[in-house]
Amino acid sequence: MMRLTTYSQKQSDERSVFVLWRVGISNFGVLTVEFTHPIEDIELAAELVAIRHLVFNQAVFDRIPDSGKAFELNVSKGAIKKLSLNRSDKKHLLKFAAFMQEGGRFAGAKINIKSESPINHDDGAKLTKITINPKEYRIQEIVHTPRIGELVITEHAVDRYVQYHSAADMKNPWASLINRMQHEDLHKIPLDPRVIEHKRRKYGPDNEVEIWGHDSSVHRYVVITDAKTGMKILATLFKRASNV
Repeated sequence: MMRLTTYSQKQSDERSVFVLWRVGISNFGVLTVEFTHPIEDIELAAELVAIRHLVFNQAVFDRIPDSGKAFELNVSKGAIKKLSLNRSDKKHLLKFAAFMQEGGRFAGAKINIKSESPINHDDGAKLTKITINPKEYRIQEIVHTPRIGELVITEHAVDRYVQYHSAADMKNPWASLINRMQHEDLHKIPLDPRVIEHKRRKYGPDNEVEIWGHDSSVHRYVVITDAKTGMKILATLFKRASNV
């Protein structure tokens, strides 16, 4: 079982937290999480943000997991385990823990409480920093797809995906949707210009709007290219008409 150990330490400036982390013997570091606005329970929020960043953005396991199964987290705060089970009264932190809750992309990870730092500051640790706006924090993941390229999967797209499936099919909706976006036969779908224009008005006239799908899929995926960043974003999806 692959294991990530984290330990959060609040800093004197009230908006920064050091999160010390380790995977295995030689892979370790200190991630500074800086919040743009004050936030209650800052150490908890920072450790949750750090875990998600380390797993999916920094890829400390040398691969991007499609679920939390076969992974173990040693965390420094007991409330993290409660939040992962949706049993905490700290409702303001639920959005930070959503990725490890049931239905989240890292659901199923084993969580242990270990209140000791996994490293010493003089260990030669890797130093990285991220800045988070807690008011605008959203659950979204970046995945590589063979046809579209790097793609941001939004929480809204996952929610729409879940609406079209029974609960039995949705043990891990993130992994299921990501798997569909990696289908080798995905291609752009030509649609009525009026439909495209409607989507452009909705998502911004400067953003390029594309509809993707494949012949055996009932779904059509709305992918926008952000004019400022150039990132492709899966904004939403819908069911195609029977004659499309």
